[in-house]
Amino acid sequence: MTTRKSKKISLVFIIALFTSIFIYMFIADYVRDKTQKDGVFRIAQLEKIKDIPKNAQDWLIFKYFINGKEYWGKVYILDKEIPIYNEKLGQKCVVKMNKNKFINKIFLTYFLYENFSVHNSINEAPSEGWGDLPQGGK
Repeated sequence: MTTRKSKKISLVFIIALFTSIFIYMFIADYVRDKTQKDGVFRIAQLEKIKDIPKNAQDWLIFKYFINGKEYWGKVYILDKEIPIYNEKLGQKCVVKMNKNKFINKIFLTYFLYENFSVHNSINEAPSEGWGDLPQGGK
């Protein structure tokens, strides 16, 4: 009797786990699409690359400021892109992100425009961010 009950509990757990993963993936896709359409642009400074062992991707970590307060974000990059980004570390670029910082952290809703460089005199975007890609990039 106990084994039958433990099998049911295990089955319920597995179903709940897979359902949770599916719901997270569905919500993440929705949030990323919404960010692509309605996100805001900010200035980011590329800081470092964090290796993810035994994976074909790594993290590119950047910082950005809102009202003078520092925040951190990260995006996946492919191993073959590491030499390209190593040359860009310390440089500023534009990043598009969700207006909600909490959503950015949970769903990683950051989209780098690393080829859109920013003049060194510009340290941060307005507190509400830019609705359109700022003019004047190189």
